[in-house]
Amino acid sequence: MWDVQSGKKSGQMIGEQWRTNSLFFSPNSKYIINTGHGKNATIEIWDARTKRLTRTLKENRGDIFAAIRPDGKTLVSVGTGAAKVWDLQTGKLLKTWLLSGKNGAFGYVIAAISPNAKIAAFGKSQRIEQPETIELWDIETGKLLHTVIANKGYTATVNLQSLSFSRDSKILAASSAGKGEGVKLWDVRTKKLIHTYVQAKCVLTNILFR
Repeated sequence: MWDVQSGKKSGQMIGEQWRTNSLFFSPNSKYIINTGHGKNATIEIWDARTKRLTRTLKENRGDIFAAIRPDGKTLVSVGTGAAKVWDLQTGKLLKTWLLSGKNGAFGYVIAAISPNAKIAAFGKSQRIEQPETIELWDIETGKLLHTVIANKGYTATVNLQSLSFSRDSKILAASSAGKGEGVKLWDVRTKKLIHTYVQAKCVLTNILFR
């Protein structure tokens, strides 16, 4: 961890993940969530102040990606074949719904939650040179709402990098690396592509709405 004001290292936490897939703060900055990669991957929840591991969630298998609902109370994870909703305070598994396909290099590779806490977006890789897709799921019902095409096809140089919802939850943005790729915007309700911004000179690894 680093102090943003001073630029100095403020602490270090050593977990048991072989590799980290996603790392982020809870909305209230109280927790740091670390999701892992590999067959023994877990979800580690760290206390940001004490830098101690408070809880490890072990219900998922394989690569794990996660996002926290805006109220900071629940976490949605996507792992091998299933999405799960967890109580962040207690670590209790609240809900599970089954997904099609696997995760990892050819499966679910990224997650985001809409600010209104109603929709989970999961990025999904297919076979080599097949388009990557984004699935929109209703968090309460576990129902698949829409699927949109993220990019022209997964290769060594083309891949989905980031997902983000607008603050009013009406627009979904996705960035992809690769020639001719960039940022795409969709209307969440109609699933229509609104605009594409092509970025030729750099890789956009993360995008956020202001």
